[in-house]
Amino acid sequence: MAWDFVAHTDSRFDPDWLRRFTQAYQRIDVFQIGEIWALAISLRVVLVENLRRLAEDITSTRTARQQADALADALLGLKGPAPADPMRVLRPFEETSLDRAFIVQLFQRLRDQGGNTAPALHGWTRGSRAQGAAADESVRAEHQDSPP
Repeated sequence: MAWDFVAHTDSRFDPDWLRRFTQAYQRIDVFQIGEIWALAISLRVVLVENLRRLAEDITSTRTARQQADALADALLGLKGPAPADPMRVLRPFEETSLDRAFIVQLFQRLRDQGGNTAPALHGWTRGSRAQGAAADESVRAEHQDSPP
């Protein structure tokens, strides 16, 4: 029940919601006294576990965005000379499963930059679309999933 409560309330704790949720839950399956006593600690464990999962997601997303920024800087020549063939720099990323945050960050950084990155970005997004990760769809999905 603790997992269900956290999932339905998006980890927001409100004692009144918990009371109503518990009452509704017991209409289906009545708790034993030990289960009622264990509810408080179970709820704490589930909330901490959910917080750990969210922190991992935030950390991995941040790392993916930093990697995309480093690649975009290299392609734009911000950290040295720009490569003569940007597709050659992007080619190793075509064959790996990329994090959606990486795709979105790279796409947003390189969009409307012109120069020799435009054909490379177009070719890369066409290739990633073949893998099922269209850039526009990835941007929309990433912004929907991002916390406010």
